[in-house]
Amino acid sequence: MIAINKAHFPVTVLGYGTRLGIWTQGCSIGCSGCISKDTWEDKLDSLMPIKELLSWCKKFENENLDGITISGGEPFEQPKALEDFLKKIIKWRETLEKDFDILVYSGFSYDYLQKEFPSILKLLDAVVCEPYNQNLETAYLKGSTNQNIVCLSKLGLKRYDEDALYQNQNSKKIQVAVSNGNVWFIGIPQKGTMQTLEEKCLEKGLVLNDNSWIA
Repeated sequence: MIAINKAHFPVTVLGYGTRLGIWTQGCSIGCSGCISKDTWEDKLDSLMPIKELLSWCKKFENENLDGITISGGEPFEQPKALEDFLKKIIKWRETLEKDFDILVYSGFSYDYLQKEFPSILKLLDAVVCEPYNQNLETAYLKGSTNQNIVCLSKLGLKRYDEDALYQNQNSKKIQVAVSNGNVWFIGIPQKGTMQTLEEKCLEKGLVLNDNSWIA
């Protein structure tokens, strides 16, 4: 079983190309200013079989799929489930013979990930790591500039090394998705973006309740 907050396709703002986006549920790090506070709490009703999550992914195997991004929450706080899921994703990728990459976001430092989860890192093409710092500016694929994008494979280097990131540095966008009465904002907003969005909505008479970026 793996605890999942949500999953969405297509995601075009959290990695190279068109992607599957998966957000895990549960995070004990609790970075100040996090815009995804709804993913912090452990929730039993968020558990789902890994086989079911994999089946959802496979629904899009005939789409233009460039990668999978796993964020949260903190994915590495479910290490056994994460590793099991990643192994199944890699096996599926091999049958498709597609060049889709696996990118994971973590609030842990890379040193900590290397020490505690080396077997999981071997399954990734890239990891974005270090805790979010609300006092710093955002950057392409980074919530704050202290975070690092570590390439872990040849495909990861091709898509996420400094040259590739430089070419895409002006591609900071926010995606909007609506499902079951909920509005999702996908991506990495710059400082003040969510508050400005709230104000603009209020001007139009639209009230956003239960905002994930409000403690």
